[in-house]
Amino acid sequence: MQKTTPSIPPERDLPSTTALRCLLAAADAGSFTAAARAVHLTHGAVSRQVASLEALLGVALFERLHLRLALTPTGQAYVAQARSAVDLLRAAAAQARRQASDTVVVSCEATLAIRWLVPRLGEFEARHPQLSVHVLAGGGPIDLAGSTADLAIRRSDYALQGDLVVQPLMDEWLGPVASPQALQKTPWHAMPRLVSETRPQAWPDWQRLQPKLAAKPPMKKPPAERRYGHFYLSLQAAAAGLGVGIGPYPMVMDDVASGVLAAPLGFAPAGTRYLVLATRQQSQRPAVRQVMAWLDEVGKLAVPVNPP
Repeated sequence: MQKTTPSIPPERDLPSTTALRCLLAAADAGSFTAAARAVHLTHGAVSRQVASLEALLGVALFERLHLRLALTPTGQAYVAQARSAVDLLRAAAAQARRQASDTVVVSCEATLAIRWLVPRLGEFEARHPQLSVHVLAGGGPIDLAGSTADLAIRRSDYALQGDLVVQPLMDEWLGPVASPQALQKTPWHAMPRLVSETRPQAWPDWQRLQPKLAAKPPMKKPPAERRYGHFYLSLQAAAAGLGVGIGPYPMVMDDVASGVLAAPLGFAPAGTRYLVLATRQQSQRPAVRQVMAWLDEVGKLAVPVNPP
C-alpha cells in the first residue's frame, strides 16, 4: 500500500507572524498608533499588515471608528483563536529550546532548596561541568507540562496530577533541634518552641510520632512559642539559640554534622517522603536524566543515625 504524505497548507493560506503580532497588538490597544508603539513599527506598517490579513481572510476584522478600532464579531472570534495559536507556537519554541539546553531547571520547596539542594550543587557541576542546574523556589502542586521547570522536588503530602515520572528521593524524618550551647543551659522541653507559619503542623506531627518522648514532666506553665513566617527562619532561630525547632532531617543534616545544631532525641520516620517529578517527555532529555540520577544518589545519603 502506498504511503501518503500529509498535506501542508499552501503558504498563501497562512498569515505571517508579523501580521498576527500587529493584529493582536491592535486588538489589545484599540488603535493602530498604540499598536505601532507596542510592536516597534510605524502606524502605516501596522495598518498595512492588518489590511493584508483581512484581504487574506476575505473578511473585515475591525470597524474603523473615528478615534478607535473595534473588533467585528468575526474579528473577536479570529483574535481569540489567533492568540491561542501564538501561545502554542511560543510554548513549542520554549520546549524546543529546553530540549537543546544544557540547563536543567528544578522547582524545589524553598527551605529544602536552601538547606539541602543548593549546598550540593557544586558537587554535581564539578562532575558535570557541561551542565547547569537552575533552582526555582516553589511548593505544592505544580503543572510541569505548563511550567518553566524541568523537574520538581516535592513532599508526598498531596495527590499528584498528570502523567508524571515519579522518582523517590528520600524519606522524611522529624526531630527537635537546638543549639548545643543552648541545650547545655536549658533542657529541650523547657526551651521556647519555634513554630513556622508555613508549616504549623511540624510540632504536632512529631508529637504524634513520638508520644512518649513528647510527654515530658509537666511544668508550671507550658513553654513559650516563637513564631516565624517561614520554616527556614525557625531553623535559623534554633541555630542562634533562640529555642527548639522541629527539623526535617534533610534540612538540618549538615548543621547536625557540623555541630551547629544538636538533635537530643534523634529523628523519627514521618511516613512521608520527598519525590522527584518530571514529565515523561522531559525525563528523556539526557541532561535531565543525569540530574535525576545524581539526585537519586545523594538522596540515599539522607538517612539519620539516631543517638541511643
